[in-house]
Amino acid sequence: MNARWIEIAIGVLAIGYGIFTLYTRIRSPERLTKLASMKRVYGNKAGEIVHVIFYTIIPIVFGLILLISGILNANVFRN
Repeated sequence: MNARWIEIAIGVLAIGYGIFTLYTRIRSPERLTKLASMKRVYGNKAGEIVHVIFYTIIPIVFGLILLISGILNANVFRN
């Protein structure tokens, strides 16, 4: 079984980024400047939701897709 190491590496980095933003949001949300900006623009609840989706959920899902495709040697981006 031949793994695609670039996809695995990018997948791990994306998952790490998503987990880091989740951890930072829980421990010290004042460090997330974009979170404060989104709360100011969209309101507290909507800004929090938008930030969670774009900076936590999407990177983790993207990372999982890349990680699994790299391990299974599947090509996600080309036919």
